[in-house]
Amino acid sequence: MLERPGRVPQYAESALSSEGTLFELSAILDFFQRNASVIAVCALAFAFLGFGVAATTPPKFSSTARILIDSKRVQVASQQAQPASDPATAGSAAESQVELIASNSVILSAIRKLDLVHDPEFVRPPSSLLNKIKGGISDGIASVSRLILPSAPPGEPDVERDIMESIAGNLFVRRVGITFVIEITYSAFTPAKAAQVVNAIAEAYITDELESKYAATKRASIWLQDRINELREQSSTADRLVQDYKSQHNIVDTNRGSMIEQQISELNSQLILARTQTAEAKARLDRIVQVLSSDVPDATVTDALRSEVVSKLRGQLLELRRREAEWSRRYGAQQQAVVSLREEIGQVQKSLRDELQRISETFKSDFDIAKARQDSLEKSMSDLVQNNGEVRQAQIRLRELESAAQVYHNLYETFLQRYTEASQQQTFPIPEARLITPGLPPQRKSSPMTTLYMAMAGVLGGLLGVGVGLVRMMRDHSFHTPAELESATNLGCLSSVPLVHKAPAYRQVPNAEHQSGKIVAFKAGILRHAFDDPFSSFAESIRAIKVNLDMERVPGKCMVVGVVSSIPGEGKTMVASNLAQIVGQSGHRCLLIDCDLRRPALSHALTRHAKQGLLEALAGQPVRDLLHVGGWSRYAFLPCANSARLGSTDNVVSSPSMKLLLENLQDAFDVIILDLPPLIPVVDSRAIAPLVDKFLVVVEWGQTDRTILSEALGLLSDKAQGKIAGTVLNKVDVRAAKRYSTAYAKYYHSAYHSHYVRGA
Repeated sequence: MLERPGRVPQYAESALSSEGTLFELSAILDFFQRNASVIAVCALAFAFLGFGVAATTPPKFSSTARILIDSKRVQVASQQAQPASDPATAGSAAESQVELIASNSVILSAIRKLDLVHDPEFVRPPSSLLNKIKGGISDGIASVSRLILPSAPPGEPDVERDIMESIAGNLFVRRVGITFVIEITYSAFTPAKAAQVVNAIAEAYITDELESKYAATKRASIWLQDRINELREQSSTADRLVQDYKSQHNIVDTNRGSMIEQQISELNSQLILARTQTAEAKARLDRIVQVLSSDVPDATVTDALRSEVVSKLRGQLLELRRREAEWSRRYGAQQQAVVSLREEIGQVQKSLRDELQRISETFKSDFDIAKARQDSLEKSMSDLVQNNGEVRQAQIRLRELESAAQVYHNLYETFLQRYTEASQQQTFPIPEARLITPGLPPQRKSSPMTTLYMAMAGVLGGLLGVGVGLVRMMRDHSFHTPAELESATNLGCLSSVPLVHKAPAYRQVPNAEHQSGKIVAFKAGILRHAFDDPFSSFAESIRAIKVNLDMERVPGKCMVVGVVSSIPGEGKTMVASNLAQIVGQSGHRCLLIDCDLRRPALSHALTRHAKQGLLEALAGQPVRDLLHVGGWSRYAFLPCANSARLGSTDNVVSSPSMKLLLENLQDAFDVIILDLPPLIPVVDSRAIAPLVDKFLVVVEWGQTDRTILSEALGLLSDKAQGKIAGTVLNKVDVRAAKRYSTAYAKYYHSAYHSHYVRGA
């Protein structure tokens, strides 16, 4: 095949692993492609099984009825009704009715109404083949159980229970959207029976609703009546407590409030008036005292006093003073008449002062009276306020008693009203549900749906196939793509060698070039298939190995290549033989040596009659006399012809003689290929590792275990650090490889390679 120098080609790598998502999707697709046959077989098998189940299952017919539920629920004994517009409450109520319709009580009512206990369809219903098998097994177990533990034969309650379970299993009740319409669907073996049962269940539900409502209203009426009597007694007791409390605390109510509050209001008005009068009297007294302190009262004071005596005396006084002033100016101040006027003025002043003194005493008396009245009113007010505080404290308790009495009275009125409503409902109950669509006999069966059965069974079979594929994948620890091999070993996969199904059984070509040499014969044509069919993908894959080795080889220096495998049977001998022929065909001098001293299969296939070979060469016999050559390719073969079993073959291949032999042969050949024994069974390959320049590790496609390969590489790497040129994925089944990686199969095999090898 094409060359893989340690990594996938750049474009293939970018298409497969540069994008994680694409890589994972490709892996999933590869998994399904790899297990397509298993999945398809399981799916088809289960689909046929589903068809058989559907064909042997008795048909069922479904009839549907619809019931409308009234959204306004009558709550008889509820003190606070829930709003009907609440979506959560409405939805819960509708779902509750769905559960009620599917309840055992409703189903049992329908069973008894239709007398289904004696209906053959329900007593011994038809069943499918699987159910008959299960029923036969159950009956057998029950018979054995009755023999061991005798029991009574099933009675009518047991039959009713079985029929009820059967109806419940075939009954489907659901709410239609967010409406208050409930859909009831029942499946039976006959159309008429389906319609009959679904209508009976709907009628049983409506009847159950009426009976439950009647029973509820009856129980509510009894409870309400007892509650009303209790509330009536509690209300009367509360009223008596209010009246007794008023009597104990002398609380008298009027239309305008309590008596003390009215007295306080009236006394407050009188106190305000008394304080006003006291203030006026005090003002008059203060003014008259001020007037008495002066000689002659002025006109304002006299006007304020409004005393005729004072006014008259003041007028006389003013007149006498005017005359005294006039006469004094005219006759002189010492004239007898003037002196007499002065004496008269003094008498008038004395009279005026005496009158003012009398008025002052009167004002003082009025002030004292007003002050005494004010003090009396203030004392009365203080007493009333003190008494009012006590009354108010009593009124707090009184209001509590009145509130309790009012509550009992309201409860009594409410329950009395509810009792009246309950009595009316008990007399004439109104149903909350009605049948809007009765069930009709269906025209065609509802189950089994053969297509659905087959589809579901096919899906289950496909899932089973996927499970089988997963188990196979988990149990398969081999390699199927070069990418897997490279990832597990961290070594480049130099080539993928396809599996050759047919090759010539025997072929011998005369040696035309070396007449004196021996002829290489072939027991199995696969050992020279690359030469016989040079345009095949097999030959191209061998050339890929040769190209990779050419990159490793130093020009002018011979390269010793060891071909190994982990265990026998992986095709290392076939790879070594075809590689030697391709190298020789390319013009290089190539020598193929069979170094498997324990089991020289290559020597038996190429030189089955040889008597001498590698061991004789190590003993000192000339190598040229021991070589076998092929006329079709410039390569020579040194067999291992000794049939005796050797005990220490590792000492032979790692001996100084072997080292000397290889050094001598390097002058005559460009490439020396050693067919070495497997790594795990024997140690010869590890022993000869110091004499080998590069190792090729052959891995069998789909067979070599990862753990075994890892162990083999670990053993080899200890002795051959850096000498492993790469791996070869051998015996690749091209058709099967497509199931593991479509891109890999197309790139390395059919799609591109055939364009050159077949179209030439």
